Amino acid sequence: MLNASTGEVGDAYSDKFDPREKRAEVMAFDWTGVVPEFNAFVDRYEREIASRNRPKRSRADAKRLLWDYAKDNPKALLPSPPQREAVFSSLIAGENVADAIAEVMGN
Repeated sequence: MLNASTGEVGDAYSDKFDPREKRAEVMAFDWTGVVPEFNAFVDRYEREIASRNRPKRSRADAKRLLWDYAKDNPKALLPSPPQREAVFSSLIAGENVADAIAEVMGN
């Protein structure tokens, strides 16, 4: 972070690190390997923000959604009984069925 008035880092940082050296390290770092990991973080964050804006569902609605999904996707890999509670929680929070299942099952 930079100080708005000076455009430089604060004393707490510069007392421990050389800001110019750190800038050079950041500029020289190969960021291409970090991009997929960072994109995954951004995707999770965007889903979290979107879920805050979705209407919440009842448990009965969540069960109906999962049942309808299972009927409409007979070849889909569905969560085991212990995993269903996590899927129901995601559905109640407003997540769509496919994303809730994928998140719980690690896909």
